[in-house]
Amino acid sequence: MQNQLLLIPDKPDLETDALAKTWEAAGGEVKRIGKFWVKPAVGNKQVSIYGYDSFCLVLAQILGLEMEMVKDEWIAELPREYLKRVITLNSIYQIEAIEYPKFIKPVTPKLFKAEVFNSSWGAVLNYFKIIRKIRL
Repeated sequence: MQNQLLLIPDKPDLETDALAKTWEAAGGEVKRIGKFWVKPAVGNKQVSIYGYDSFCLVLAQILGLEMEMVKDEWIAELPREYLKRVITLNSIYQIEAIEYPKFIKPVTPKLFKAEVFNSSWGAVLNYFKIIRKIRL
């Protein structure tokens, strides 16, 4: 990974920091970017970008890169041997068929707080609180 450069947001984040540490341990270079609307100096390095959507899209456009977007639900399609657990993809309409307690995480990141729900009503109420906030 001698010629690999990873651009990440400068805001501390556990997931991003872990990725940066792994990237550097493999021999890559990491650059934390604050003002992502300003073209960073990347030299002739092969650039990868990791972060929230606007960060990645703006930097890709400025650097003339084409983004490869991963579907939010891709993790549910991975073989269990890689995950070490079962992940299922359900809609809110299937909520009564789920056995509780159950850890529920939204497909769209940060749509609602991921947590262990003891009943379908807890999950439904959480979902509708989010919908109400979005519509207001």
